[in-house]
Amino acid sequence: MPPLRAQKRRAPWVLVVTLTALVVSTFPAPPAFAADNWSPPVPGVVVRGYREPLAQFAPGHRGVDLAAPAGTIVRAASDGTITFAGDVSGALHVVIEHTGGIRTSYSFLAHVDVEAGDTVRRGAVVGTAGGRGSGHATGVLHFGARSGSRYFDPMLLFGPTDLTELVRLAPADRITATDVALLLREFDDGCGLLCDIGNAIGDSTDWVVDQVEDAIELGIEALRTIGELTEELIEEIEQLAREVLETLIEAAADVVEAVAQFAEMLVNGVAEFVEAIIEAGILLYEQLTSCPQPPPKAHSKGSGNAAFLVAGLTSSITKRPPDKHGDVYDESFKPRLNPLGYTRDEVEHFSYREGSRTYRPQDTVTDLHEQAASMGRQLKEWAREHPGESIDLIGHSQGGVVIDLFLIEQYAGHEDEFPPIENIVTFGSPHEGTPIADFAEKVDNHLSLGIAARTLDPLDLIGSDAVTQMTSDSSTIDGIQSHDDITNGIRFLSIAGSEDPIVPSNRSDVPGATKVVVPVGVPLLPDDHSAVVRDDDAISAAQAHLEGRSPADSCGLLVDVGGELWSGLVDWAAKKTTTVPGDLGPVDEFVRDHVL
Repeated sequence: MPPLRAQKRRAPWVLVVTLTALVVSTFPAPPAFAADNWSPPVPGVVVRGYREPLAQFAPGHRGVDLAAPAGTIVRAASDGTITFAGDVSGALHVVIEHTGGIRTSYSFLAHVDVEAGDTVRRGAVVGTAGGRGSGHATGVLHFGARSGSRYFDPMLLFGPTDLTELVRLAPADRITATDVALLLREFDDGCGLLCDIGNAIGDSTDWVVDQVEDAIELGIEALRTIGELTEELIEEIEQLAREVLETLIEAAADVVEAVAQFAEMLVNGVAEFVEAIIEAGILLYEQLTSCPQPPPKAHSKGSGNAAFLVAGLTSSITKRPPDKHGDVYDESFKPRLNPLGYTRDEVEHFSYREGSRTYRPQDTVTDLHEQAASMGRQLKEWAREHPGESIDLIGHSQGGVVIDLFLIEQYAGHEDEFPPIENIVTFGSPHEGTPIADFAEKVDNHLSLGIAARTLDPLDLIGSDAVTQMTSDSSTIDGIQSHDDITNGIRFLSIAGSEDPIVPSNRSDVPGATKVVVPVGVPLLPDDHSAVVRDDDAISAAQAHLEGRSPADSCGLLVDVGGELWSGLVDWAAKKTTTVPGDLGPVDEFVRDHVL
């Protein structure tokens, strides 16, 4: 199966829970030991290594799988006493306790040659390989090692002399970058959580049996300490306890085996099925949301013209101290110029404060008709400085409305007075008004709410000329939409984000222009309005338009339908939130009597 096209993303809660487990897992370090007292149980190489669990009972691979074809003799790794030899959930295991508190386990055997209580020397035969169990096929021996209840890499037994120098435990009060890297590797390893479930089934069963055995041993030692019972009675009690344990294991064996088989089915079958579903879903989403035009080139030939950029409401241009090249300006409207075919030397910015290269956000809230007239004068000045050169108009948000008014009120019938204008592109512009302006107008028209809003409005947006003129039923918007075509033969493209909360896509139509709705920014986040000027799909559409080509008129059914649904939702929300009572009773009376 081909890899998924979308990059895997782990859910934040998984990371938090796992990091918590990592922090609270504080186990005693294994003791020192003599490596020359140990030898591998089979001569085969490691085919699956040890994987440290992130917490005591978390998924992991608590041992190594050594190559061991069926019939391979399995030998004791060191001197010790057999503490368990038998069947658990249909698989044969042997456990040996060694000096220093270390226990080794030999799992998934075909035959066991020892019994519990036997004393063995290093190299003694304990069984033969060839069995199988959860997560382990025939052909390997699963070899594990523990110090107390703490598993560690058993291959360390055959090399270094001090496990404390090699086993790094996570301190309870600090997580290092390495810890996080190991954690991420844990969750990206293999087929992920489903495989971990399958591997954990056998580990959990073995752990439960070990805990019960330890409890029995502790209980028997306690009885011997009391000293009031005879050794014979103690042995009978121990025998009875172990019989009960064996009965419980046998009773649970069928259930455990069924669970293990189900987990194996999940790992081997359902995992691939789920991956196929995800792959198909991603392909479908790509088909429903992809724009046919190719990704934008880093350096497009563009239109070959200069660009005149008109920013939106609350934009600004500020001046910094000059550098070696001269004056330095910071513009809040910064589209991706290179893919659009412009260099910085070919770009001029419209100023909302005529006569100055800089302006403040407060300068953008003034009358848009006057700003359109100012735009005309600034373009004429540019034409005098660049005789014979053509220009493109690029607008964002409110800037698109200023361009509309310029075309209708300044340019039409006076084309010869201006530089040749060949292309217009607007990003997220409210050519049909915006619900945000509708909301602001409703608030301003309410006596008490209007006073409160103006008090909390440092930019004087509430009740400003610009915001009032961008309401959906204003005379300004009606004047724009009353024309059949305002383009005057200029190629005009309006680009809208499908989930723009400020200017929904159904408010971006321009009489006589082409409109494209694109998926913008991060899905389900309200970042479309600012992200649209830098988004790949939006830049692709603008680039094709400026190069004289026709951009895709649709970015997929999901974008088109989603844009309409989002627009309807924003319109509905604007109407609901702006339906405020005309009189707040005592509050308004107090304002009228004591404030006004």
